[in-house]
Amino acid sequence: MSLARPRALDRRALLQGALGLGSTVMLTGLPVRLAAGRPLDAIRSQVAERLAQLVAGDGEPLRAVPGAALAILRDGDVILAETAGEARLATHAGHAALPLTPTTALRVASISKLATALTAMRVAEQGLIDLDADLSGWLGFELRHPAWPGTPITARQLLAHSSSLRDPPVYWMPAPGEIAGLVTPEVFTPARPGTAFEYCNLGYGLVATALEVATGSRFDLLAHELVLRPLGLGDCGFNWSGVPEARRAGAGTLYRRDEDGRWQAQVDAPGAVPAAGAPVFLAEPGFELAAYRPGSNGTLFSPQGGLRAGLIDIARLARAFARGGPGEALTDPVGPSRLAGASSADIWGTGPQLLAADAHADGHGPDLIGHAGQALGFFGGAWTTADGRDTVAYFVTGHDPRAGLERDPATGFTSWESVLLSVAMATVRALG
Repeated sequence: MSLARPRALDRRALLQGALGLGSTVMLTGLPVRLAAGRPLDAIRSQVAERLAQLVAGDGEPLRAVPGAALAILRDGDVILAETAGEARLATHAGHAALPLTPTTALRVASISKLATALTAMRVAEQGLIDLDADLSGWLGFELRHPAWPGTPITARQLLAHSSSLRDPPVYWMPAPGEIAGLVTPEVFTPARPGTAFEYCNLGYGLVATALEVATGSRFDLLAHELVLRPLGLGDCGFNWSGVPEARRAGAGTLYRRDEDGRWQAQVDAPGAVPAAGAPVFLAEPGFELAAYRPGSNGTLFSPQGGLRAGLIDIARLARAFARGGPGEALTDPVGPSRLAGASSADIWGTGPQLLAADAHADGHGPDLIGHAGQALGFFGGAWTTADGRDTVAYFVTGHDPRAGLERDPATGFTSWESVLLSVAMATVRALG
């Protein structure tokens, strides 16, 4: 993957500060400081210390977060997996605090889209759906842009955010509602399908619905059978589907501070995750999952962001898109960039984002394939190099709105994501 572009801004200061080190060390390579003794242990210790600083807000209380995590895989092996802070906070209702660990399962936001794209590819490989054909044939209703009725909208366009759809204020439908009710004239941009980028979560709900029609199975079960279990992620699942009881008991919570500065659970609050059984889903009172008709509403299982997985899990998911992996065929660029200047941070494949080095690391690193996630207090990412040698994953688990959400103009990443990715790539260089 080569996606060169003029640099949007200089990240030297961010890279120098990522591990709290001076410029001499960063520019000559972190191992200079760690040459004596046991370098890997020293690197791990330094990353753990940096995560603890991040949890504390780097000296700014409004920027403190409940938990932070970072993992690095080399050739598929876990080299480093460090966490700081708590997976869930103690409550007045008697729920004890729980430390964040590399195996804590929590909602990983849009990193989930990687698993959804892989599921679509697997169903296509079975000949049950065509990613480049008019998706209407698998939806049970006509999916057409009102201004471009002769132009089909395809699954690949929806997965690559080039379908001409945009998100309505609410892009999910509680059961027993049907997804067709979300597709109104207002969800279409002026662009002809396939000609413009518009990030759209609803598109993933439509693809999941089509996959259910094509196979006759629920999306959460399809993803588990075709993607998660084969990748060794069988204890992960969309909206907790298929996640074992023991892992549910240690669920991580995502938080947001209220105006009084108290952390408020946004999803998977302590005591809210069922001990076992069916997935969590939105439904009208009295609705039972057994009554769900596959193919009527794929948003029920949150294909756009509802995967529950841990730190190491999302790293392994991202690595599936490396050369020779099951998702390699989905990494070819699709459609236009989000920005008029064709920023390399906004090139997308059929699901994964293709992030060039000059967009995220001032040229001091490799091009990356993966996905970011930003929702409900979760801010993180999972990325692999094209050859699969190095894979990184990271996240924080809460946000205080009073701190704002400054975003890198080249990547759209929040400051937490930018720092964690810089720490990760600096550590990769330190590993040699």
